[in-house]
Amino acid sequence: MTHNRLDVRLRAIEPADLPILKKWRNELKEYFREYRFINDLHQEAWYKSTLTDKAYLHYVVDVYENGWLLVGSCNWSAIDWINRSAELGIYIGDQDYWHQGVGLKTMLELHRIAFEVLNLDIVRLEVYDFNPAVRLYRKFGYKDAGVWRMRKFREGAYHDAFLMDMTREEWSALYGRGCKTTTD
Repeated sequence: MTHNRLDVRLRAIEPADLPILKKWRNELKEYFREYRFINDLHQEAWYKSTLTDKAYLHYVVDVYENGWLLVGSCNWSAIDWINRSAELGIYIGDQDYWHQGVGLKTMLELHRIAFEVLNLDIVRLEVYDFNPAVRLYRKFGYKDAGVWRMRKFREGAYHDAFLMDMTREEWSALYGRGCKTTTD
């Protein structure tokens, strides 16, 4: 399925979003640090924690196609308000929207929030070497900061995790105010 010029928005998570987020989270479990399947109790506890944890900002990702449709999830976690840093989390759960520019558009808005609204100075992420999103992060401008060797055991072998980061200055040089970007 090809979707051109999709509008993307981030919005607050709602209780009605929880069943599909749990489904996607369990389907894509191999890409996350959490090794367990998530049940309704885990999901409810997680959702309640997102409402009060000041070191965590969670959004869901919608695209507009004859109405708004939930397609993924993203967040800033481990927000350190003193040192002005945070860790990125993102996934597009609806596989019909993979490779359609939704991830890139989501990254643009999420980083605008990080650097222009939250006033962060550096953002980080961890991504397993088998995750195709590595290409998106590098294309977006993330720099390699290190490797955690043998971080995840998957399909009979250990895999490394890349540690990557982006500073406010790097963001501004690539995407700063007035800068035109191509996301399609």
